[in-house]
Amino acid sequence: MRYDIASYYGLQGDTSKEELIGRMIDDAIDDLNRKKLWAFNLIKAAPISTVNGTASYAVPADMWKIYNARKTNDIDFTLSGLSRGRFDTIFQSQNAIVGYPYVRTDFNIYRDGTFELFPVPDAVHTIVLRYFRLISKTPTAAGALDMPSAYQTVPKYAALARCAALVGSPMLGYWEKKYNEGFEEM
Repeated sequence: MRYDIASYYGLQGDTSKEELIGRMIDDAIDDLNRKKLWAFNLIKAAPISTVNGTASYAVPADMWKIYNARKTNDIDFTLSGLSRGRFDTIFQSQNAIVGYPYVRTDFNIYRDGTFELFPVPDAVHTIVLRYFRLISKTPTAAGALDMPSAYQTVPKYAALARCAALVGSPMLGYWEKKYNEGFEEM
C-alpha cells in the first residue's frame, strides 16, 4: 500500500517519503481505532477457568475493551461489570465473600492486564470473555492490514488524502470524499 501511494504521487524510490506514507497509513488506523469499536474486531477469548480463592484473572494482550464476560458452566449468566469505585461503594464490607462470581471489576485492567471477580470463586468456574481489539498497524511495508479486505481501502484513502495535502495535489477533495464514503460503509 505504501508503494502504491508513493507511485501514485511519483514518490516511489524515495525511502524517507515511503516511510512517511507508512506513518500516514498508521495514523489513519489510529484515527479509526479512536472513532469507534469495530464489530469485525469483536473477539471471543479462550475460556478462563477460575481457581478456588483467586479473584484476579488475566485479559488477552490485544484486548482494548471488554464487551462482556459470562460464567458458562452450571448456570450461564453475564457477569455485571462495575468500576472499582462503584464496587467499593456497594461491596465495601463484603470483600471476603466466596461463592459464584457474578460481578467483574476492571480495576487497573490496562496497567496490570487483569480483571477481578466477585465474590471470589469458591470452585472451578468457566468464564468466557468477549472483547474488542484494536485494528493492528502493519509491522512492515509489505504487511497486510488486520481488517476485512472490503474495508482496507479506508486507511488507504486517508493516506492518499494526506499525501495529496503534502504534495499540493488537486486530488485532495476527491480522496477525502472517498475516505468519508468508505468510512460510512465501514
